Amino acid sequence: MDGGTGSNEDDITVKLQEIVQVNFALRAALQKGASLKMVMEDWDFLQIQVAQLMNGDTPGLVKPPGAKTATRGFCQRLKGKQGRFRGNLSGKRVDFSGRTVISPDPNLRIDQVGVPEHVAKTMTYPEKVTRYNIEKLRKCVVNGPNVHPGANIIRIEGQKFTKNLLYGDRASLADELKIGDIVERHMEDGDIVLFNRQPSLHKMSIMSHHVKVMPWRTFRFNECVCSPYNADFDGDEMNMHLPQTEEARTEAITLMGVEQNLITPRNGEPLVAATQDFLTASYLLTQKNIFFNREQFCQVISIMSDANEHIEMPPPAIVLPMRLWTGKQVISLLVKPNSQTKVLANLELKERNYTSNKYMCWKDGYVCFRNSELICGNLGKKTLGDGSKQGLFYVLIRDHGSHEAARCMNRLAKLCARWLGNFKGFSIGIDDVTPSVELAKEKQKLLQTGYDAANNSIEDYRHGKLSLKPGCNAIQSLESELNGLLGKLRETAGAECMRTLPFHNSPRIMAECGSKGSALNISQMMACVGQQSVSGKRVPEGFVNRTLPHFLPHALHASAKGFVANSFYSGLTATEFFFHTMGGREGLVDTAVKTAETGYMARRLMKALEDLSCQYDQTVRNSEGSVVQFTYGDDGLNPAYMEGDDRPVDFHRLLEHIRNTLPDRESPALLPFELRRLGKQVVQRPQFQAILPTGRKFLIEIEEFLGAVASEIAANRTGCGIESMDKEVKTYALKLEKAFDDTEAASVLKSKSKASGKTKKEKKIQISTKLEKLAKPQSRRRLIKTDAESGDDTEESDEEMSLDLTTYKQKGLDKVGLPEWEHARFKTSKARAEWSKRANKEGTSEREEAAWLLSYNVCRITVQQVEKLLEISLYKYNRAGMEPGEAVGAVGAQSISEPGTQMTLKTFHFAGVASMNVTLGVPRLKEIINASKAISTPIITAALVCKTDERSARIVKGRIEKTTLGEIAVHIKEVFARDQAYLSVKLDLTAIEQLHLNITARSVRNSILNAVGIGPRGVLRLLKEQHVLLNARCPDKLRLLAPPNYKGAKGDTRGAYFALQALKAELPGVIVQGIPTVNRAVINYEEVQDANAVNSLHLLVEGYGLAEVMGIPGVDGLHTTSNHIIEVEKTLGIEAARELISSEVNYIMSAYGIGIDRRHLMLLSDIMTFKGEVLGITRFGIAKMKESVLMLASFEKTTDHLFDAAVHSRTDAIVGVSECIIMGIPIPLGTGIFKLLRQVDKPRVQQRRPLLSSQL
Repeated sequence: MDGGTGSNEDDITVKLQEIVQVNFALRAALQKGASLKMVMEDWDFLQIQVAQLMNGDTPGLVKPPGAKTATRGFCQRLKGKQGRFRGNLSGKRVDFSGRTVISPDPNLRIDQVGVPEHVAKTMTYPEKVTRYNIEKLRKCVVNGPNVHPGANIIRIEGQKFTKNLLYGDRASLADELKIGDIVERHMEDGDIVLFNRQPSLHKMSIMSHHVKVMPWRTFRFNECVCSPYNADFDGDEMNMHLPQTEEARTEAITLMGVEQNLITPRNGEPLVAATQDFLTASYLLTQKNIFFNREQFCQVISIMSDANEHIEMPPPAIVLPMRLWTGKQVISLLVKPNSQTKVLANLELKERNYTSNKYMCWKDGYVCFRNSELICGNLGKKTLGDGSKQGLFYVLIRDHGSHEAARCMNRLAKLCARWLGNFKGFSIGIDDVTPSVELAKEKQKLLQTGYDAANNSIEDYRHGKLSLKPGCNAIQSLESELNGLLGKLRETAGAECMRTLPFHNSPRIMAECGSKGSALNISQMMACVGQQSVSGKRVPEGFVNRTLPHFLPHALHASAKGFVANSFYSGLTATEFFFHTMGGREGLVDTAVKTAETGYMARRLMKALEDLSCQYDQTVRNSEGSVVQFTYGDDGLNPAYMEGDDRPVDFHRLLEHIRNTLPDRESPALLPFELRRLGKQVVQRPQFQAILPTGRKFLIEIEEFLGAVASEIAANRTGCGIESMDKEVKTYALKLEKAFDDTEAASVLKSKSKASGKTKKEKKIQISTKLEKLAKPQSRRRLIKTDAESGDDTEESDEEMSLDLTTYKQKGLDKVGLPEWEHARFKTSKARAEWSKRANKEGTSEREEAAWLLSYNVCRITVQQVEKLLEISLYKYNRAGMEPGEAVGAVGAQSISEPGTQMTLKTFHFAGVASMNVTLGVPRLKEIINASKAISTPIITAALVCKTDERSARIVKGRIEKTTLGEIAVHIKEVFARDQAYLSVKLDLTAIEQLHLNITARSVRNSILNAVGIGPRGVLRLLKEQHVLLNARCPDKLRLLAPPNYKGAKGDTRGAYFALQALKAELPGVIVQGIPTVNRAVINYEEVQDANAVNSLHLLVEGYGLAEVMGIPGVDGLHTTSNHIIEVEKTLGIEAARELISSEVNYIMSAYGIGIDRRHLMLLSDIMTFKGEVLGITRFGIAKMKESVLMLASFEKTTDHLFDAAVHSRTDAIVGVSECIIMGIPIPLGTGIFKLLRQVDKPRVQQRRPLLSSQL
């Protein structure tokens, strides 16, 4: 601005004017014949003006006088967030969009959004007039722009201009409306809109909803959909976009619909699920004391349904003295409202309030659904909330599709909101967190116990009695112990609070069902706020030698170092309040810094991975066609469809589901060996062989699972007395043979002796046949207690008999006719029950058979059930395949960057080692993605050859750990004799022996001679062998003479003196043993779960030098690894680095309880290593990965890439994502990966006759 006078021109206009003026001046000077100096001044000024036109920030140029800011040249207009590339080409402002505040409405379906009428009248959709909608559109035209549903504009077919319906005769325009015209009608119910909340961290931040036009001024949607948007209703605003073509609407609802995005592709967990009030209501509704009479029950179930939904009332749970229905029956109806609904949900899980004894849990914390009937359990967050693969909605999605899960969610939201608001009621007040007298006494007792233990530890520390922890000094050991003691106090207080609170207490209900808060929050409100930490430690001494002037110097007791004994209810003291604000401020600062860092990291990840997609040959390639993976994730499966632990099928859950939905009680059960055999045969079937080679792991899983089920059945039957041990089998055979005088059923042992001339195989077949005959029902009835002669002429010993029977047992002794006998005898379960009753009553010898039948039916599986299992498994596997065109790179980048916002604390402690800090969270993720050469905490995990011997571990530790001369020397002192001056070094041989170090005076001498010293002119460099002398009589002493050529000062005497002083200063730092790049090594114990097992040892080495550590004698180099990616690449190669990237990111995420599918991590590690070297996802690494000029220009260093491309005449094929967006053409991903080819019939062209044909 020029103070309001004259015109306000653009910088470029002004600069062009100046260039023209300088050119005129230069021409005039040349014409007048001005001096060379003046001409060159004008020429230089012209060069400066042109340079500033191109780049206003050209270094070395002085700003023009009076200019407050640098000139905004072409470069400034292109680069930066507001520049052309990022501000106007990659991202643009759009039309047909709206934005307002959001509000909750549980009565809307999860795929609906409530749109204010004002917005609906402003945002329009161009609908083409057809014979089916002409009447509707005529009514809209008549209503005009101010009445909803109306229309704003008409586009007449064949005419360029439009007619605005705000003016003119709308009735006549409606009459003139004809097929082919386009009416810009108002948004109406059922329209498809895109709904978005910023920041858009993952693809579920923008989804499509169906419109429901409503009064008032806010967007409304079901609270179940808060989680994917990360929305709350404290003033958040959201954006809405209305697609303008039928193709856009179709793609939006098919690919971006809420029902299609109930599950996150990050790891296959459900993201859209019940939350807060819904969980509280479900928990209260499923308590054992909730009953409804007929009127109440009908009213409750009518709330959850639409008017046209048919609901079948179940029989009452209690008939007398009055008919009553339970809250659990309401939930059962919610899942399956009528018999026509083919939804059969089967699941079992432990809720948060589970204690023990499964179905008989006294808190009713074990949830069990059988064929959509809630048998037991209180529903809470694990059953209905997000993030659980065992929950109800997840089971519905996997077994019955997302539509049924969405319908169930809609019913739940309506029911819970209305029931809690209108029937039950729920509130929280100060009375709910008022501690009882009993709790106050218990709290004082707990605190006193904790304080006493802490004071004892402090006293031990002050008297030097505190036992040190591995790798820690005394103060570190004390802090570690006090942290543990005081941290447990809050947990104990929380448990005590939960115990003393009555069941109807609102905070307790919310904590138990998982809707909000935890025992920790209740503890802080009622009992004790607990230890405040700054950077993961107790409050440091910020004042002079103390935390605050209220305490004594170097005070270590709990209250002086940030322990808050008061609760929020009782109020904090001044010092406690100060410490509490310190802890709180760290969280705020960390959040503010982290947001910017994770945002930038997300952008870099997206730019690096955006153009990766699955192709039709199952490879993952970038836009240039380079192969990044030959098969996505090594198996070509979509992470969104993974069940359980990154696998396509959770076989155990599926088997339970099939057992419940397909009982099949009439078919004979498979025996263990038959099941194993079937498992081996199944994988050879053509439909299973068709999924090879990528499905090899899946086929192995099927075979292993059927083998595991067979083993389980065998174990269960053994436990129930069905399959006996060898000795019992032998006894049983002898008992059978005694019972029969039938010649056909003669003694097994005798038959063996008579068949002595036969081969062993024939013997086994014969005995097996006879055993089958013995087991027939008519034979069994004749089982009597007689002492018939048997086995007198037996030739084989009892041991041989037992061995043979073991073989028969494996090959089919179980099949000795028992299953066939059962089905021959009992055709129905009723007949079986009658027989069992009679057997119990009469006390017959068939009681054992009855017990056998009972357990046989409990743990049985039939051929039909196995076939159904295999059919569903194969269907799920094929469904889980990654489809060609899927933007796996973009989804992977979002899956890694989105959880980054949840990671707060910067460092964590290594398990079991108090002082070995390892960087975690966002800083560590940043190091990995940047492929940093210098990382904050390099740690080498060295496996030992002798894992159980602590002495050998200490020896290896001494070989690795850097040991300096100053650490093992008793003294280094100057000695001035008559004829010479020297340094005397005495070694501490006792310490060397205790530390198991292999150091002698001779090795120290060699170390001194080989030492580099400090600086290029260090005194140690000048030492020769004659300057370092050993003492033969004293093996612990060395003598060092001053080198004569040391240039410390003028004159021989002073030079020698300064040389000695320099030598004395540098000698303590000489490394006498160990690896120079290693700071220290700590022996760590691996805790083994088995009580009888011995704890194994390994070394944690802090520092660099993986190759050196692997070569140390006593270290198992094959199992030694580092967390430094670049070092691993140099030592072990690119494959090891690729594996390490994946495992390190997974370790970081798992430390915060975040699950990411391994396929995303593999893709990240592959994109960083597929060029043959580890490339960081930075401006330098991405420039090596990509070739596209436009893509690199839209990322960073815009002008540098453009100038470089211009100089080298580069071309851009415009095939990547960024380039296509910049150019405004479809992206070759997803539905844009294929081209539609249509064979066009060539028209026949008649040859034209010449103009003068008649003259020819």
